[in-house]
Amino acid sequence: MLNSDTQIANKPNRPVLVTIISWIIFAMGVGSLAVVPLAFFVAIVVGASFADSYLMILPVIIGLFYIILSFSLRAMRKWTLHAFTALAILQVISFFFINSKFYATGLINAVLVVGMAVYLLAISKKFV
Repeated sequence: MLNSDTQIANKPNRPVLVTIISWIIFAMGVGSLAVVPLAFFVAIVVGASFADSYLMILPVIIGLFYIILSFSLRAMRKWTLHAFTALAILQVISFFFINSKFYATGLINAVLVVGMAVYLLAISKKFV
């Protein structure tokens, strides 16, 4: 059985900025999940088709993915680094190719996610 000194010694040293990034990602996930009930309500009131309401499951999946990533980022897991990099690439693709109009919030979100991914890639040696 390991004592507490050995467990503390094996725990990776997490930079403060990684903790801040993980809380931002958590807030993004909760925000994504919070929008879903409102979107379903609007779809019901407007009378959207089943295909339109079926696409609203995507924010649920993205929100849950953000929340899972935030907790594993605090544990400094290597797979989190790769998953977040893929998420940043998808965010940029989504901003440039899927959005039909230019939204400043979409640009800010894409720049933020890419900036966080670049920082995490820069400190990738610290991930276990």
